[in-house]
Amino acid sequence: VTSGDTYYTGNVVIPSVVEYEGTSYSVVGIGSSAFSGCEDLSSVQIPSSVKYVGARAFYACGNLLEIHFSENVESLGENVLACCSNLERISVDDGNQYYKVVNEALLTADMTQLLVVPAANNNLRSVYVVPDGVKTICDYAFVYNKYVSHIEIPDGVLVIGDYAFGAIKSNEIYVSIPESIKQIGANVFLANFSSTIRVDISATTPPEVKAFDSCAPIVFYVPKGTKDAYDIIPWNNPHTIIEKVETFEEFEVAGFRYKYMRDNTCEVIGFVGEISEMISIPSSVEYKSMSFTVTSIAANVFESNNALENIIIPASISYVSGEAFSGCEGLTTLTMIGTNPPSAGENIDEICQSLSTVFVPAGTKEIYAATMWNVFDIVEMPEDGTVFDFDGLRYEVTGLLTCKVANALAKIV
Repeated sequence: VTSGDTYYTGNVVIPSVVEYEGTSYSVVGIGSSAFSGCEDLSSVQIPSSVKYVGARAFYACGNLLEIHFSENVESLGENVLACCSNLERISVDDGNQYYKVVNEALLTADMTQLLVVPAANNNLRSVYVVPDGVKTICDYAFVYNKYVSHIEIPDGVLVIGDYAFGAIKSNEIYVSIPESIKQIGANVFLANFSSTIRVDISATTPPEVKAFDSCAPIVFYVPKGTKDAYDIIPWNNPHTIIEKVETFEEFEVAGFRYKYMRDNTCEVIGFVGEISEMISIPSSVEYKSMSFTVTSIAANVFESNNALENIIIPASISYVSGEAFSGCEGLTTLTMIGTNPPSAGENIDEICQSLSTVFVPAGTKEIYAATMWNVFDIVEMPEDGTVFDFDGLRYEVTGLLTCKVANALAKIV
């Protein structure tokens, strides 16, 4: 099968045998660019007689939904399925010795080359982990992908091809690049103009790269002490080079001190903000253009803050030190946002003896009562929309510790 002067459309069935001037010919291949640019091609049936498919054979077939390769296909040319923006599924016969599908993606049978991840496969999730063993992520591998936005590349990958992450349909793109990477192709984020692009690089020596053009500015996170090495074209202007936060590095954001733990999580280790009766711990913080989830509260964070009466603890917190509220003589209340109780250190009630009440989300009192938090008085907070009277007026709960004046005829349930 070769390309000609007209475009193929609809559902195409390629026969295994054709006749020309009285002679039968076995169809053993699909030529280079044979279906290239056939926007109205929706499906193609490839016979088992086909042994090779030429380069760019289905390039930019924007409405091609799925394709199947038999066990007899021995060779797929470069970019054979590149820019197929609505491709949902690729399948390969189990008996094929040259190619296979792993986690929806087409790879060589030896797992060394990741050829293409179908752009419209809804089984894919936002985080895609490149399979172990891959050495090369080929040109256009993730182009036009509608579901993947976070790509984890394992150590061992050596090459990222041209335009590999181009035109990904996400407002935020994150790619981790391991120390093993030696070469990055041209314009790997081609046409990602409206995206926030963040690239986490492990290599202390910049890999060889052709260009980072035709895309939005990229934020590169590089190992500590390597900013100068990366502060060269094409890594810098208009892009940004930021040295990564090291494990256990401490930093301050909006009145709280944090310690970076691992996997983009951090622990609250101190409070240096304005003293008030109520303090709300954030569920996440931004530092060096990175987002960190706040997952624990260390000892002595609010030490000797006697004016503090209530602390709001977000759902992201999974551990509270037994000495977290040491010295807080005025603290009487904790307000828990999460439906899953965080664990806590021993003797939390003895170390902060003024603490007496823990407010919890509606429907979670029994859950909290089955944990160490049962040493306190557990009170369920009202659900949003709850109506109540106070001092002659009627109010409606609108959110966490907030309400509005309600119509006097509003029904109290």
